[in-house]
Amino acid sequence: MDTTVEKKRTMGQARKLKDTIFVYCLIALPLIEFFTIYVYTNIDSFFLAFKLNGEFAGWANFRMLWNEIRAPGSTLLIAFRNTFIYFGADMILFLWSIVLAYFFYKKLYGYKFFRFVLYVPAIISPIVFVTLFKNIAGVNGPIAMIMTKYNPEFEMPKLLARSDTATWTMVVYVLWMGWTKNMLYLGGSLARIPLEILESARIDGVGPWDELTKILVPLLLPTLSTLVLLDVIGILGSSGPILLFTKGEYETTTISYWMFTLVWSYTEDAYSQASAAGLCLTAIMMPIIYTIRHFIDKIDPVEY
Repeated sequence: MDTTVEKKRTMGQARKLKDTIFVYCLIALPLIEFFTIYVYTNIDSFFLAFKLNGEFAGWANFRMLWNEIRAPGSTLLIAFRNTFIYFGADMILFLWSIVLAYFFYKKLYGYKFFRFVLYVPAIISPIVFVTLFKNIAGVNGPIAMIMTKYNPEFEMPKLLARSDTATWTMVVYVLWMGWTKNMLYLGGSLARIPLEILESARIDGVGPWDELTKILVPLLLPTLSTLVLLDVIGILGSSGPILLFTKGEYETTTISYWMFTLVWSYTEDAYSQASAAGLCLTAIMMPIIYTIRHFIDKIDPVEY
């Protein structure tokens, strides 16, 4: 009897040991990746911000950034301006996605067709649509042909080759291609709302606009606040397809593209400048993000 119990205990311990080894082996790769790609990289970037030519240089990189900002026609100031323009476009798409999600949620007439059309850009390479958009907005594109038909003297400007129009032309492209922004999150949240709430509102004579703004939006506040926070966190990463359109020419660069060009140069000093810029941007964004997070946490959770 004792021998049988002892064998079962031994087998149980062996099985537990195997399970433990399996679990540790399973999480070993993600942990190694986390410490090498995230922890080590960020620590190394911090010290790299204070180096030049591989040697400690104090605040030299930060002074270079400050001088770049103060310079006439500063590329960094242009990059900041364009970044916030794209962030404004993201906010427009965010508000539009709420209306669009409501349209699909209500299954109004033609919603299947529009859903197919709006989701097509998500499954086709952006290069295809960039090429298409370039042709549409080109000097010999459909827009130029239509305008010339009504005004033979009309001359289509090179919208993507002018400093005053290139960025705004790409913003139009971003708005055109970004209609489905956050649709999966909002669609899933709307699907969880009990139908009884909307049926009760319909009986009380609530119209579509009041249904959206006074019933659905308050119920979606937890999801909406999370999405807003994520958008704010990504403010300085807001950017259009600059590499595919202009490669930063004609005053179209953004903060993220400017840092990309620094890193792409493959020089140690450029890495140091990018690291210094990253520290400065982190110092600017952290209090803003935590302030917004403070107010978001005050929103009462909605349960249904």
